[in-house]
Amino acid sequence: MSDSLLKCGGCLGLIALLAGSITYTVFGIMFLINDYEVCHDCDDSHLWEYVLVILILQICSGKGGSSTNSNKDNEENYLVLLIIGIIQGGFAIWGGIELFDKANKCEDVKNSDIWIWGVVSFSIQCLIAFIGFCPLLYFTVKGCLSCVKNIQTIQVTEDTYSTNLQEDESSEECNELSLHTNQEENI
Repeated sequence: MSDSLLKCGGCLGLIALLAGSITYTVFGIMFLINDYEVCHDCDDSHLWEYVLVILILQICSGKGGSSTNSNKDNEENYLVLLIIGIIQGGFAIWGGIELFDKANKCEDVKNSDIWIWGVVSFSIQCLIAFIGFCPLLYFTVKGCLSCVKNIQTIQVTEDTYSTNLQEDESSEECNELSLHTNQEENI
Protein backbone atom coordinates (compact mmCIF):
# COMPACT_ATOMS: atom_id res chain seq x y z
CA MET A 1 0.00 0.00 0.00
CA SER A 2 2.77 2.47 0.85
CA ASP A 3 4.45 1.75 -2.49
CA SER A 4 1.35 2.77 -4.45
CA LEU A 5 0.91 5.81 -2.20
CA LEU A 6 4.49 6.84 -2.94
CA LYS A 7 3.93 6.45 -6.69
CA CYS A 8 0.71 8.47 -6.50
CA GLY A 9 2.48 11.23 -4.57
CA GLY A 10 5.29 11.26 -7.13
CA CYS A 11 2.78 11.57 -9.98
CA LEU A 12 0.93 14.39 -8.22
CA GLY A 13 4.22 16.18 -7.57
CA LEU A 14 5.21 15.84 -11.21
CA ILE A 15 1.82 17.17 -12.35
CA ALA A 16 2.11 20.12 -9.94
CA LEU A 17 5.62 20.90 -11.21
CA LEU A 18 4.44 20.75 -14.82
CA ALA A 19 1.40 22.95 -14.08
CA GLY A 20 3.58 25.46 -12.25
CA SER A 21 6.04 25.59 -15.12
CA ILE A 22 3.27 26.15 -17.68
CA THR A 23 1.71 28.87 -15.50
CA TYR A 24 5.08 30.55 -15.05
CA THR A 25 5.66 30.56 -18.81
CA VAL A 26 2.15 31.82 -19.67
CA PHE A 27 2.40 34.69 -17.19
CA GLY A 28 5.84 35.57 -18.51
CA ILE A 29 4.47 35.80 -22.07
CA MET A 30 1.50 37.87 -20.89
CA PHE A 31 3.78 40.29 -19.05
CA LEU A 32 6.06 40.59 -22.09
CA ILE A 33 3.07 41.59 -24.22
CA ASN A 34 1.39 43.89 -21.67
CA ASP A 35 4.54 45.70 -20.51
CA TYR A 36 6.27 46.08 -23.88
CA GLU A 37 5.69 49.84 -24.07
CA VAL A 38 6.57 50.42 -20.42
CA CYS A 39 9.93 48.69 -20.82
CA HIS A 40 10.80 50.34 -24.11
CA ASP A 41 9.98 53.83 -22.80
CA CYS A 42 12.95 53.45 -20.45
CA ASP A 43 16.08 53.81 -22.57
CA ASP A 44 18.50 52.38 -20.04
CA SER A 45 16.61 49.20 -19.21
CA HIS A 46 16.84 45.90 -21.10
CA LEU A 47 14.50 44.11 -18.72
CA TRP A 48 12.13 43.14 -21.53
CA GLU A 49 14.97 41.45 -23.43
CA TYR A 50 16.14 39.69 -20.28
CA VAL A 51 12.67 38.24 -19.66
CA LEU A 52 12.37 37.21 -23.32
CA VAL A 53 15.70 35.35 -23.24
CA ILE A 54 14.80 33.61 -19.99
CA LEU A 55 11.44 32.50 -21.43
CA ILE A 56 13.06 31.18 -24.62
CA LEU A 57 15.65 29.24 -22.60
CA GLN A 58 12.96 27.80 -20.35
CA ILE A 59 10.86 26.65 -23.29
CA CYS A 60 13.89 25.17 -25.08
CA SER A 61 15.16 23.38 -21.98
CA GLY A 62 11.70 21.95 -21.36
CA LYS A 63 11.54 20.47 -24.86
CA GLY A 64 15.14 19.29 -24.89
CA GLY A 65 14.61 16.43 -22.49
CA SER A 66 17.46 14.58 -20.92
CA SER A 67 18.81 11.26 -21.96
CA THR A 68 18.95 9.00 -18.98
CA ASN A 69 22.02 6.87 -19.30
CA SER A 70 22.68 4.85 -16.17
CA ASN A 71 26.26 4.24 -17.29
CA LYS A 72 27.16 7.92 -17.06
CA ASP A 73 29.89 8.80 -14.65
CA ASN A 74 28.85 10.79 -11.60
CA GLU A 75 31.67 13.21 -12.35
CA GLU A 76 30.14 13.80 -15.79
CA ASN A 77 26.80 14.60 -14.16
CA TYR A 78 28.55 16.96 -11.75
CA LEU A 79 30.23 18.70 -14.67
CA VAL A 80 26.87 19.20 -16.42
CA LEU A 81 25.42 20.55 -13.17
CA LEU A 82 28.38 22.92 -12.82
CA ILE A 83 27.94 24.21 -16.39
CA ILE A 84 24.23 24.78 -15.79
CA GLY A 85 25.14 26.63 -12.59
CA ILE A 86 27.60 28.86 -14.44
CA ILE A 87 25.07 29.68 -17.16
CA GLN A 88 22.30 30.40 -14.67
CA GLY A 89 24.72 32.44 -12.56
CA GLY A 90 25.55 34.55 -15.62
CA PHE A 91 21.88 35.17 -16.35
CA ALA A 92 21.28 35.97 -12.67
CA ILE A 93 24.01 38.62 -12.83
CA TRP A 94 22.43 40.14 -15.94
CA GLY A 95 18.99 40.01 -14.31
CA GLY A 96 20.30 41.58 -11.11
CA ILE A 97 21.80 44.48 -13.05
CA GLU A 98 18.60 45.02 -15.02
CA LEU A 99 16.28 44.68 -12.02
CA PHE A 100 18.14 46.45 -9.27
CA ASP A 101 20.28 48.98 -11.10
CA LYS A 102 18.79 49.99 -14.43
CA ALA A 103 15.10 49.55 -13.58
CA ASN A 104 15.53 51.82 -10.54
CA LYS A 105 15.96 54.73 -12.95
CA CYS A 106 12.44 54.17 -14.35
CA GLU A 107 9.58 54.08 -11.85
CA ASP A 108 7.10 52.73 -14.41
CA VAL A 109 9.28 49.67 -15.06
CA LYS A 110 9.82 49.07 -11.35
CA ASN A 111 6.06 49.14 -10.73
CA SER A 112 5.24 46.77 -13.59
CA ASP A 113 4.31 43.09 -13.59
CA ILE A 114 7.31 42.23 -15.75
CA TRP A 115 9.60 43.55 -13.00
CA ILE A 116 7.96 41.22 -10.44
CA TRP A 117 8.24 38.29 -12.87
CA GLY A 118 11.90 39.23 -13.40
CA VAL A 119 12.54 39.16 -9.64
CA VAL A 120 11.00 35.68 -9.41
CA SER A 121 13.17 34.50 -12.34
CA PHE A 122 16.23 36.10 -10.76
CA SER A 123 15.56 34.25 -7.49
CA ILE A 124 15.14 30.91 -9.27
CA GLN A 125 18.36 31.48 -11.21
CA CYS A 126 20.28 32.30 -8.03
CA LEU A 127 19.04 29.06 -6.46
CA ILE A 128 19.96 26.99 -9.54
CA ALA A 129 23.38 28.66 -9.72
CA PHE A 130 24.01 27.83 -6.06
CA ILE A 131 23.00 24.21 -6.60
CA GLY A 132 25.18 24.12 -9.72
CA PHE A 133 28.23 25.32 -7.81
CA CYS A 134 27.83 22.67 -5.09
CA PRO A 135 29.81 20.05 -7.11
CA LEU A 136 32.68 22.52 -7.38
CA LEU A 137 32.68 22.87 -3.61
CA TYR A 138 32.40 19.09 -3.22
CA PHE A 139 35.34 18.33 -5.49
CA THR A 140 37.43 21.10 -3.92
CA VAL A 141 36.90 19.70 -0.42
CA LYS A 142 37.39 16.13 -1.69
CA GLY A 143 40.65 17.17 -3.38
CA CYS A 144 41.92 18.97 -0.29
CA LEU A 145 41.15 15.97 1.91
CA SER A 146 42.90 13.70 -0.56
CA CYS A 147 45.96 15.98 -0.52
CA VAL A 148 46.03 15.96 3.29
CA LYS A 149 45.80 12.17 3.29
CA ASN A 150 48.63 11.92 0.74
CA ILE A 151 50.80 14.29 2.77
CA GLN A 152 50.20 12.21 5.91
CA THR A 153 51.06 9.04 3.97
CA ILE A 154 54.26 10.62 2.67
CA GLN A 155 55.22 11.73 6.18
CA VAL A 156 54.59 8.25 7.59
CA THR A 157 56.57 6.73 4.73
CA GLU A 158 59.44 9.18 5.28
CA ASP A 159 59.41 8.48 9.02
CA THR A 160 59.40 4.73 8.38
CA TYR A 161 62.21 5.08 5.83
CA SER A 162 64.18 7.25 8.24
CA THR A 163 63.69 4.70 11.06
CA ASN A 164 64.61 1.82 8.75
CA LEU A 165 67.67 3.73 7.54
CA GLN A 166 68.78 4.37 11.13
CA GLU A 167 68.28 0.70 11.95
CA ASP A 168 70.26 -0.31 8.87
CA GLU A 169 73.09 2.08 9.82
CA SER A 170 73.18 0.85 13.42
CA SER A 171 73.07 -2.73 12.13
CA GLU A 172 76.00 -2.00 9.83
CA GLU A 173 77.90 -0.41 12.72
CA CYS A 174 77.21 -3.51 14.85
CA ASN A 175 78.40 -5.75 12.04
CA GLU A 176 81.58 -3.70 11.62
CA LEU A 177 82.19 -3.72 15.37
CA SER A 178 81.59 -7.47 15.48
CA LEU A 179 83.90 -7.99 12.50
CA HIS A 180 86.55 -5.79 14.11
CA THR A 181 86.21 -7.70 17.42
CA ASN A 182 86.51 -11.06 15.64
CA GLN A 183 89.64 -9.89 13.83
CA GLU A 184 91.26 -8.80 17.12
CA GLU A 185 90.52 -12.17 18.69
CA ASN A 186 92.11 -13.96 15.79
CA ILE A 187 95.31 -11.94 16.15
